[in-house]
Amino acid sequence: PMAAGCAPPEEASIAFFGAVDSRPYLFYMVISLLSAHRFHPAAGYFVLVPPGKAAEWEGYAASLSEGNVRLLDLPEEAEGNFAATEERTGYSRFTFHRHAVPQLLIRRGFAYSINMDP
Repeated sequence: PMAAGCAPPEEASIAFFGAVDSRPYLFYMVISLLSAHRFHPAAGYFVLVPPGKAAEWEGYAASLSEGNVRLLDLPEEAEGNFAATEERTGYSRFTFHRHAVPQLLIRRGFAYSINMDP
């Protein structure tokens, strides 16, 4: 139940997001986000990826999600926060706080953000 005097947020002001460090894990993250999209189609859906990978992987993500999930490059300084290439685990070690994802999504017009893991 909502607190007295509070209204639920507009669905379009909510962003669901996750982060991956390699293309094979992108499939799992997109499918996880699509599971929420079924019930909240007006929300935003984002996958944060290592610097420079969004353009390279965008076509694949768009084909999986029919364009409903967008990729965002993390800043260059985030590169060291991912596992070494031979140790790719799928996810950033510091997704939420170090990358300031809520602030990043606020600048894109989303008042609320929800971190999802596959």
